[in-house]
Amino acid sequence: MLTQKQIAWRLRKRLERLVKAAIPELAGPVYFVFSHEGVDLGWAGGCVCRDGDAIAREVYGKKWRGRGPTVFLKWDFHWEMQWIRGLPGDFIGWLAAGYHAIIAHEVAHLIADTPVFQPASDDALPSVEVVLETLRGPAAFEAFDQICNGHGVDYWRAFAHVAARICAVTGESGAKWMLNSEAYGLSGGDAYFAALGDELRELGASKIADILKLPPPASLFQLWRSDTAAIVKARRAKRLMAASGGEPCQ
Repeated sequence: MLTQKQIAWRLRKRLERLVKAAIPELAGPVYFVFSHEGVDLGWAGGCVCRDGDAIAREVYGKKWRGRGPTVFLKWDFHWEMQWIRGLPGDFIGWLAAGYHAIIAHEVAHLIADTPVFQPASDDALPSVEVVLETLRGPAAFEAFDQICNGHGVDYWRAFAHVAARICAVTGESGAKWMLNSEAYGLSGGDAYFAALGDELRELGASKIADILKLPPPASLFQLWRSDTAAIVKARRAKRLMAASGGEPCQ
């Protein structure tokens, strides 16, 4: 019977192979570290950190392959281990499928070059303590409340392309449902896929980083701008209400 550590390693390797197959333009290693391996992600399902390989190096040990960004993923299987081990067939694949949307979200940050945690330098590997303190700090997830901080139109465009390519590899059909745009107060993923028009099909063989150098489809930009304007307006109304101590106008 596989131990939790063995399951984590098999799952990690499965996810690494998926990213390499779906997004070959990512040069160098992309590491995966689970929350039960020493990182408290709080409420977040995942995050990406260019300096996270300080932690990945400890987790990977001799399997560490040099500098590379790290995707941290929440591990919610502590109490279900016995049940998971009893699943028939490829239960590692079943576990991996639950992470596909989160991985698409985080890999899109890498391609759009908008990870929440930027490196102090390109060469210096920070200490594990420094990275952990960054992840624990209150500023770590402030980006969630700033709709344009790492989640602009280029980001959602990249996310759609990453999701579509992951689904092309896995055979899944729900790429548009991977986009968690509604969690950020935006229109749903289906709306963002529709706004991309034929771009996903016509540019499916191009590097996503090269696609982002092209102007976004007008319909995509207009949708994102309208969504963002609505969010800004709603937040302004809340601030005015709080300042006045009254109720917002209906």
